[in-house]
Order: sequence, then C-alpha cells, then structure tokens
Amino acid sequence: MARLESDSIGTLEVPENAYYGVQTLRGYNNFRITGLPANYGFILNVVKIKKAAAIVNEKVGSLDKTRADAIEKACDEILGGALKDEFITDAIQGGAGTTFNMNVNEVIANRATEILGGKKGEYTVHPNDHVNCSQSTNDVIPSAGKLTVLDLATELLKSLETLIDELNKKAAEFDGILKMGRTQLEDAVPIRLGQEFGAYASALQRNYERIEGVFLFYDITNEQSFDNIIKWLKDILEGGHKDLIVYLLGNKVDLVEERKVSYETGLNFAKSKNIKFMEISCKL
Repeated sequence: MARLESDSIGTLEVPENAYYGVQTLRGYNNFRITGLPANYGFILNVVKIKKAAAIVNEKVGSLDKTRADAIEKACDEILGGALKDEFITDAIQGGAGTTFNMNVNEVIANRATEILGGKKGEYTVHPNDHVNCSQSTNDVIPSAGKLTVLDLATELLKSLETLIDELNKKAAEFDGILKMGRTQLEDAVPIRLGQEFGAYASALQRNYERIEGVFLFYDITNEQSFDNIIKWLKDILEGGHKDLIVYLLGNKVDLVEERKVSYETGLNFAKSKNIKFMEISCKL
C-alpha cells in the first residue's frame, strides 16, 4: 500500500507506513551511491537543531504553540531512539545536504501530525513551513556537522591515545635498530628505527593536542563579545577544565581605529590566563 505525495516536480507513491515523504524518496532514488545511511549521530544532531528551532520559533511568534509542542515531542521521541529506520538518505548525496534536511523535516512533520491526531501525509505540521521554519539547509547541515565532529572527537581521542602509546612502545623496542635515512628518495644520514616510530608518535601527539583544544573565536572589534569570553573562560577554568588548550582568535582585517578591543588587550588577557592567543587575517 502507498500514499500519493506531491512536490514541485511531481507526484510519487510513498510507502503508506513511511514517516519520510516525497522529497526524501526522490533524493533516495536519485542518490543510491554507497548504500549506507548517514551517521546516526549526525541525524540526531539535525533533530536537535529542529527542536531548538521550534522552541525559538514559538517564543518569537513564528510558530503556534500547538505545532511547536508537537514538533518538540516528535523530536524527543526520535532522540530517544524512535523511527531510526526512517532516515533513508544515502551518506553521499548532492544538493549540499538538502535531502538530509528534508528527510528529517518530513519524519518529524509526519510524527508531529500523528501526535495532533492526523495521518501521515496530511501534514498538519508541514515539513517546510513548520519544521524547517526560519532555517536553511545551508545553516542546518553545517551546524549539525560541527556538532557531530565534537561528538566523534571523544572516541577519536581515545583511539589516538592507544595508537600513540603503541607507537612509543615500538620506538623503545626498535631503538637499537640502525637504518639508512631517506630524503627525496635517496639514502641519507643513518637513523635508528626507533627514532622513526618516535617521530610518528610525536606527530600524532601534536594533532591530539590540537583536537583536544577548545577553539574560541571572538570579533576583536566587539567589546561585548570580548566581555562574554571573559565570563566563559572564568567558568571553564573554575570548572576543573584546566587541561584544555584554549585559543583566542582575533580578527585583524578591520582598521585599527575601528577597534574597541586591541590586539594588545587580547594578547595580555591570554597571557594572564596562561592560554594561547593568535590573530587571523580573514573576516569572521
């Protein structure tokens, strides 16, 4: 059994019990590339953004409370593990993530419609007008991607710790083995095999520290944002997170006379907190 759904291109038969809709199905048919779904954590982060948007849209009057509550409830169900098989979009797809975004929009919309007593495909809660209200794929997908990177970084760091430890063990084990060095495909100064493995471990350790660090961006022309950073850092440092590497990044593209927070102010503040400071040349 199927239900008919239409978009700007035409009409498709969508499986009757599916929570996804016509745009998801169209993307699924067009982008059968890997046969693998998107990372589930990434999907959940898109759902979190949809829930946050519904809350804010209701507060500012862009979405009525009834629909907002239904969207929030549907999101909570999905975040609790429901409807996992409804996210059918291939991990590789064109359109800068549009199909991903619409897959989530349609699943939430159909579940929210059910919550309000409707049937799938009726869209009392609409995928675009309500679930995607005040959003763009170009905002949602990059934001969800960044959240997912943060989520995955924890496991990545654990794996890196193991790899660095094993490489250091091999560095010690191979320390007595002498070999020719290689430079530009030619023989070079002899080195110990242990030195090579120690270099591998050292390179990974540097990358480990970069990943572990917190990158904090601030607009050096904005005094208010700088004040907020001071408050944030105070909470971080007092919260026992002293092992974090914090970078303050200033923006030096603006004219000096327009600045309200100078380079020296940022640098001195960073030094006083024993954190790193750098200034970049592009507009944030």
